[in-house]
Amino acid sequence: MTAICTEGSKVISGSKDFKIAIISSQTGGNFKLDRLIDLGTGTLLQPKSVDFFNGNLLVGLRNGTIIEYPKVLESSDSNPEQRLLV
Repeated sequence: MTAICTEGSKVISGSKDFKIAIISSQTGGNFKLDRLIDLGTGTLLQPKSVDFFNGNLLVGLRNGTIIEYPKVLESSDSNPEQRLLV
């Protein structure tokens, strides 16, 4: 794991396998994977930071790029809409 944050009942983690996981905490200590985003491959695409607020996800990558995923949980696509910020 290279990055982690929480927002309400959600845990967002970025890992060395170039994936971002958004996980919900359920009653009884159960967890549910809400979304898994694959960033691709390459050491520069490793997530260094993640932030989640009002359904929007920001991901800072090791190469200095920042990507925004607006309303990431509302889309059912395997590749959610993304915007390159830097």
